[in-house]
Amino acid sequence: MLRMRLAVALLLSMFCSLARAAEPLPPIPRIFPPVGTKPDEATSKKLRGLVEELERDLRPFDPRGKDDAARENLDETLFADVAIYPKAVRFALDYDEFYKPTDIADAEKLLAIGRARLKELQDGVKEPSWTKQRGLVVRGYISAIDDSVQPYGLHIPDDLDLSKKPPLYIWLHGRQEKTLDLQFITERAKSKGKFAADDAITVHPFGRYNNAFKFAGEIDVLDVMQHVEFLYDTDPERRVLMGFSMGGAGCWHIGAHYPHKFCAMAPGAGFVESRKFLKIKDDALPPWYEQVLWQEYDVPSYTRNLFNLPVIAYSGEKDGQKQAADVMEAEFAKHGKKLNHIIGPGMGHDYDKASLEKIRQELKEITAKEKPLLNEIFIQTPIIPYASNRHVFIHETEKHWSESRMTLEILRKPKQIIIDVTTDAVISFGIYNDEPIIKNPSSVDSEIFVTIDGQKMSPEKTSGDAPLTFKKTEGKWVKHDTYLKNDERYRCGIDAAFCQKFIFVTPTGKYRTPENQAWVEREMAYQIDRWRRTFRGDPIVVKDCDLTESQKRNDYLILWGDQQSNLIIKHLYKALDLEENAAWNSIRKFEQDNLLLIGIGPKPIGLIDKKHSNSTDVYEYSNPRYFVLNSGPTFRDEHDRNNANQTPKLPDWAVIDVTTPGDAKSPGKIVTAGFFDNDWKYVDPAKQQAEFEARQKQ
Repeated sequence: MLRMRLAVALLLSMFCSLARAAEPLPPIPRIFPPVGTKPDEATSKKLRGLVEELERDLRPFDPRGKDDAARENLDETLFADVAIYPKAVRFALDYDEFYKPTDIADAEKLLAIGRARLKELQDGVKEPSWTKQRGLVVRGYISAIDDSVQPYGLHIPDDLDLSKKPPLYIWLHGRQEKTLDLQFITERAKSKGKFAADDAITVHPFGRYNNAFKFAGEIDVLDVMQHVEFLYDTDPERRVLMGFSMGGAGCWHIGAHYPHKFCAMAPGAGFVESRKFLKIKDDALPPWYEQVLWQEYDVPSYTRNLFNLPVIAYSGEKDGQKQAADVMEAEFAKHGKKLNHIIGPGMGHDYDKASLEKIRQELKEITAKEKPLLNEIFIQTPIIPYASNRHVFIHETEKHWSESRMTLEILRKPKQIIIDVTTDAVISFGIYNDEPIIKNPSSVDSEIFVTIDGQKMSPEKTSGDAPLTFKKTEGKWVKHDTYLKNDERYRCGIDAAFCQKFIFVTPTGKYRTPENQAWVEREMAYQIDRWRRTFRGDPIVVKDCDLTESQKRNDYLILWGDQQSNLIIKHLYKALDLEENAAWNSIRKFEQDNLLLIGIGPKPIGLIDKKHSNSTDVYEYSNPRYFVLNSGPTFRDEHDRNNANQTPKLPDWAVIDVTTPGDAKSPGKIVTAGFFDNDWKYVDPAKQQAEFEARQKQ
């Protein structure tokens, strides 16, 4: 509640200063989620009072913001199990998310449940009642992204033996515009949904509302999966990913991006790419860089990854969303594979009973067995963050946002493991010496014989802890003793920064121009509000002079303002002046009075910060993550109308004309924009566009 009040105070102060700085820019209309009804004044006051009272009494159990010693004495899981209830009602009150007459009564019920759960914590109950509950259970966790509490639902069969590490089914819900925290929690306490396994735990992630389980919604699925495994000791080798409609789209892309995390996947309907699904004609295509960015979530860009696990696709025969499986069927065929595609005869946008039972039986047969060792491993990706398959990592590719592939054929013999690797557009990769990639059932200590693109490497032993890493140098593969984890070397654009811990860093100084100030304050207020509405959390907002050393080192810094107004931007610019080939210096040439830079930039390494003050000392950023300048997630309200359009809209950097107000589609007039190369060097956008268009014609 304190964070919310601070955010509101910040917004008010920003609007006041905006009025002083320049003529106020028009507000950006809210499109998503839809505006519901507002309870009468007496009801609103009553609900708000109950929320504040519950959040106040829950505060002693809140582990957020505490030091490590304090956190060890608090049960973070139990706190979130309670905190999801007042948060759900608070957001409903803030954004008028009451859509049907029963919503007010449901809000009162949720607050009563939260109060009852809190009473058990206050009484020191070692195993609160809901932790032993069977059937339908609602729980929560604290997201590392923004410290928000996020809900999820469970179905735990009454007779399921939890001592035997049961399978975990992850079910992704369809698009429900009027199902926010309040409605989701209510539904998860009443319904087990379309599919509930009788021999496994079934979990329903919220996915942070309706983003097709992308961006923070994608991380929600992974976090929920890990949280349930921690609480109930489910089998990580027997995870099944499922979903229908929007959930089917989420199943397609999460399965294609993380195939190693599941033993099977079963997408129903949905979409798998943007252009064909949205029926975008040649004369209506978005800017070239947005088309490049489609690759992040377009499943055909990751088709070969789906050969690593059983895929059971479902479509209704008469469903328009059959298009998704049809597209993937064609993609599979290009690689000589056949997609297991079950079609419900005569069905529209739903399952028929026979098909659902067939899927259920196939999945049950898969989860009844031990996950088999893979004799072939496939990796296909245009971007490094998704260039892995459990214990095989591509560390460097020839070109970011351009397809790279690896295939490993593994032959296991007594005392020998023979790995034949073929690569395409890969510069370096690593194979980790642990199961299941290098597992040899016939021997604990074996020799590993690796051949890469026909080149035989020296034999290795499986007993070593260090990974086997290789690098291509002057056309030849060599054993490489150093390596970089894929999240330490490469970035995935502006939007990816909001999939990990981020902080909005607000300026305290004077702007270069009043136009800059007006644009920044309006856009920052919009992004704070939009994050709350569409990703269901309160962004962490910190003044530039109040950042802690830990935050500066470890978190994604979303820096608002310009070099004159924001202390951190000023220090970063000075630090980057000392860095050779610093990309941000290259694009700073575009800065003018009415032009403002947005995008990402590399955090300088090895520089020293002696003080935490308004001095001119350069800050040290030892963690090699990047910063973001003047941007939140780049898809906006207008793009929420169709989940297939919720894709990144801006590349690594862009120049905005601040005299043109932003709207529900864009932050403003984009003067120029482009991508950095693999080494963060500036590349002329005109050259990049010409190369892209030439590839499209091939």
